[in-house]
Amino acid sequence: MEAEPALLQPPYVDTAEAVRRFATGDLVFEPGARFDYVLSNWILVLAILEAVTGQPYPDAMRTLVLDPLRMTQTTPVAAPGTMSYRAVSPPVEWINPRPPFLAAAGGYYSTAADLLRFAHRVYDTDFLSRASRAALTTIEVASDNYALGGRIRTVSIGGVDVRAAWETGNTSGYRSVLGHRLDGRGAVVILNNTAISQRTMDAFAEALLQARRRARRHSPGQSARTGGFENLNSSTNLEIWKPMPRSSRSPPLPNRRGWRRFACWSATNPTVCRPVTSRTIWRSRPTPCRPISAS
Repeated sequence: MEAEPALLQPPYVDTAEAVRRFATGDLVFEPGARFDYVLSNWILVLAILEAVTGQPYPDAMRTLVLDPLRMTQTTPVAAPGTMSYRAVSPPVEWINPRPPFLAAAGGYYSTAADLLRFAHRVYDTDFLSRASRAALTTIEVASDNYALGGRIRTVSIGGVDVRAAWETGNTSGYRSVLGHRLDGRGAVVILNNTAISQRTMDAFAEALLQARRRARRHSPGQSARTGGFENLNSSTNLEIWKPMPRSSRSPPLPNRRGWRRFACWSATNPTVCRPVTSRTIWRSRPTPCRPISAS
């Protein structure tokens, strides 16, 4: 596609033509013999889905995923003012052309709340069959920890190795990471639009999962969850929730009885997230760590 930049500008070719141009020809290797993450794979995924469902990809996504999971803020259309940046000082916009035939590869916009809902329903409930969940979490390519459509990462939490579904995204200046503990006890979503290093994003997300372990213990039967996000600075959005007693000084979450925001972000070290306990006055602003404000 770099050789044909006009393909990234309207009028776009249709799915069949995209498959003909980018996903046909002689095989580079026999299927299953090697691992190669390339965009043409996702053109084929999109084409197969359209052929099986008889629907355009956006309609199939809406029918199979977005509507059943109530992902109302996930769409192939960017919200007004949405921008990605190649640099922030001074700001340099990074244009993100995404033709319809690449919609399965970074072609959707979403929010942390929607992505957390997605992860919970996919990995923790019977939305998918047991066999499908097993396929999603079985590593097929050990060198890349790659399973069916995503990676599985092992995170050390309190000295215990915990498996987590690990989904990342990198398109123009947009970056994302979703880390979901497969034991259902926590999840993290980080979204960025300033081309931050994916390695930094992964380190931040892993530190957040580990931070839950350092917070005070819950009552039996309760599990920590993460969700939502708020602006902390121009490049990172973050919010962490956990079950906390009504007496806690942290503000209640709207429509989330018994849940409180509990973590704070360190401006001096973006991989540190310190817990805020009931002994912390929520409105205070300690240095260098500040509580996340209520929305």
